[in-house]
Amino acid sequence: MRHGGWTRVTTLSALWLLAAACAPIYVRSGRLPTVTSLRLDPAGRPTATVRLSSPEFLTPIERATRESGLFSAFTVEPNTAGTSSRDCTVSVSVDARLRQPTGKQVAYTLAAGMTLGVLPLTRQVDLVLTATIADRSGHALKTYRFEDSIREIEQVVIMFVPLGAILTPDRAATRVVENMMRHVYRQLDADRLLAPAPPAARPADRG
Repeated sequence: MRHGGWTRVTTLSALWLLAAACAPIYVRSGRLPTVTSLRLDPAGRPTATVRLSSPEFLTPIERATRESGLFSAFTVEPNTAGTSSRDCTVSVSVDARLRQPTGKQVAYTLAAGMTLGVLPLTRQVDLVLTATIADRSGHALKTYRFEDSIREIEQVVIMFVPLGAILTPDRAATRVVENMMRHVYRQLDADRLLAPAPPAARPADRG
């Protein structure tokens, strides 16, 4: 192969490696502080039905609910299931939207693109979680709303980041949603809106 042929192969290989190195990663923005689960004793607490409008987040919502300990028993289901409510209902919706860049951010993106990955290219997706708590009769007690975001980053130095530290969009969003749900349950516990579970009915005394 001629020298020119090797040059073309080398150039193409370098461009391919650059493109692979600049594959985006996703990180939490940290707008909302990270909190731990309450881990309360669920004994004697009310039961709950958690209705979810975004089934892709069922796992983090279920984990946050279980680890809170706020309910003695619960089910997580789509909001269209229509099953009878328990002692209370938690209706959860998660909305995601791409943040629109400002004029300065557009100018920076154009400049960063010309550096071929030396300067990071970023985009931000905002996540909004809304949870409404209702009693057995369906009366809404309170609505909680928390916001956070994930950031997409493309930069050459990412190729040196350990693989275990890299989050996919789904993993990053899952962590953000679970943390927002923990905030909901912490605030719900602080507000003392949940009544204790009613005592179990005793069998009638025989005469």
